[in-house]
Amino acid sequence: MPPHETYRVWRTYDYVAISKTQGKTLGVLEAFCDRDNFATSYLYCVIVHKDYQRRGIGTALVNAFNKRFAHTTTFVVTPLHKAEGAGEFLQKCGFKDASEHFTVHMRKRNSI
Repeated sequence: MPPHETYRVWRTYDYVAISKTQGKTLGVLEAFCDRDNFATSYLYCVIVHKDYQRRGIGTALVNAFNKRFAHTTTFVVTPLHKAEGAGEFLQKCGFKDASEHFTVHMRKRNSI
């Protein structure tokens, strides 16, 4: 299989939702679904422009994602130093804090 075909197969399992108005991007949701099992999904991020936060845009993006991936168990990792309000937002969208069940490992990137 040519490299571009491998890339296309991989990309078909990504999910991106974009909220726009008048050509301006207001919010983005990115996720990945387990391509082998299709029973697990991973929510990368939900980002809403600061001028449009608390207007239901993030909630609408997550609700569309939840509807599309209702058949999967979804995992979200939120870094504590950047996640102010993330826990409350995710709980409002139907997610439960399951941190007691997981140990998180990370490798920091090399300094450039």
